[in-house]
Amino acid sequence: EDSKKQLKQLENDSSKTSAVAEQEMVKLTENLQRSLQNRSVLEAKMAELRPAQQNHLLRRRAAEENAWKLLRDTQLHDEELCDLQKALKAKCEEKEKRLHELQQQREELTRLSQEASRDAREAATLEAEATQLKAKATEEVQRELALD
Repeated sequence: EDSKKQLKQLENDSSKTSAVAEQEMVKLTENLQRSLQNRSVLEAKMAELRPAQQNHLLRRRAAEENAWKLLRDTQLHDEELCDLQKALKAKCEEKEKRLHELQQQREELTRLSQEASRDAREAATLEAEATQLKAKATEEVQRELALD
């Protein structure tokens, strides 16, 4: 009878273990099904996102290419600007040189003009003296002629 009890106990334990194992199996199966469904949903979402991701990558590449083009264009414009600034500086230096030369010529012209004015005054004075001397000489010649 003790054996029967133990056998019965073993059967009950086995039955309980089987029931627990079956419940665990059902839970595992349900979890597996949920996982598969979640995986399917994720794969579907990934499939939906791939074109968007590819479009994003294409737009990003286009933006990067445009940025590089703008950078190259900016560098070219910077070089052109440097060249123009150098040319402008050279023209300004040439202009300043010419202005300096013109100033020197103006000063020389002023000096020569002052000398010419002084010379003209001296010439006028000498001519006046010469006219007086001619008049005196004419008077003396006429006096001497009158005396003879």
